[in-house]
Amino acid sequence: MQCRRKNIPATSGMHDQQATASLPDDAHENCGDRARNQHELKIDLRFPDQASPLLLHPIFPASLPTVDMPPPSTVTNITPPEAITPIATRGFASGALRFGSISILAHIALSSLHPVYRGLTIQFKVFIQLSAMTLGGCIFAEKRVSEYNDMVRRRNRALERSQRAWSEERELRERIDRENVAGAKAAMLSREGK
Repeated sequence: MQCRRKNIPATSGMHDQQATASLPDDAHENCGDRARNQHELKIDLRFPDQASPLLLHPIFPASLPTVDMPPPSTVTNITPPEAITPIATRGFASGALRFGSISILAHIALSSLHPVYRGLTIQFKVFIQLSAMTLGGCIFAEKRVSEYNDMVRRRNRALERSQRAWSEERELRERIDRENVAGAKAAMLSREGK
C-alpha cells in the first residue's frame, strides 16, 4: 500500500490562511495514515500581530542550531578616504566611455544587419546603451579603486621596510659609537696606567 498526498485546502478569509504540503508519494511507501500525517509540512500563515506557529515534520526539527548575530557596530561615520572618490569617478567615466563606444558600434552594426534589433523601441535601445555604459563604469571604477588600494599597500610596505632599515642603521651606528667611546676610554685608562 502506498501513501497518498494529503492536501488540506486553505481556509477562507484573509487572516486564517493555511498552507499544507507533503513529501512526494515515493518518500513514504507502505506507511499508514499516522505516518503520512507525520510527513506533512504545515505552515500557518497569519498576520504578524497574531501568533503564527510553524509546524515542521520530523526531518526538519524545530531545534535547529541558531546563529547569534554579532552586536551592531559602534562605528557610525564610515567614509571612504578622500582620494578614492575622484579615482573611482575617473574610472567610472573611463569605463562608461569605453563600453559606451563599443555598444554604439554594436548598435550601428545591429541596426543595419538585424531586423529584430531594428524592431525594438527607442526606449529599449537606450536602456541597452545605458546598461552597457553602467556596467563598464562599474567595472573600471572597481579596477581603479583596487589599483589605488594596492598602490597604497605597496607604499606602506616600502615605508615600513625603509623605517626598519633606518632604525637598524641607527642602532648599528649607536652601537659602533658606544664601542668607539668604550675603546677610547679604555685607551685613555691604559695610557694613564702606564
